[in-house]
Amino acid sequence: MLYEQAKPSGILIAFSVIPAVLIFIAVFLTDFFSLKPTLPPMYSAFLPIFLLVISAIIAFFCYFTAKDEEPEWGSQFVFKILEGLAVSYIMLDIIILALILFLYFIS
Repeated sequence: MLYEQAKPSGILIAFSVIPAVLIFIAVFLTDFFSLKPTLPPMYSAFLPIFLLVISAIIAFFCYFTAKDEEPEWGSQFVFKILEGLAVSYIMLDIIILALILFLYFIS
């Protein structure tokens, strides 16, 4: 074999898992976007916004960490998947954040 198989680091794997967990917690706190959540507004409106912003920041770091660790030659497939996953987390964060803002603050 002419090149060494590159594997993502533990930090990169953690950066790719944490945003999904934070997104799920944010959706769970809103009672799956219920118009009348059972939790007080501090926990059903403000905390999910905070979690989604943190999730987007971590996904942003995940994208650039995957770009930095990506080898110049050899297998880049895993790193391209992680980059795409990070971009999709950012897009999902923006969509859910807009939904929370429209449901709980504008209406």
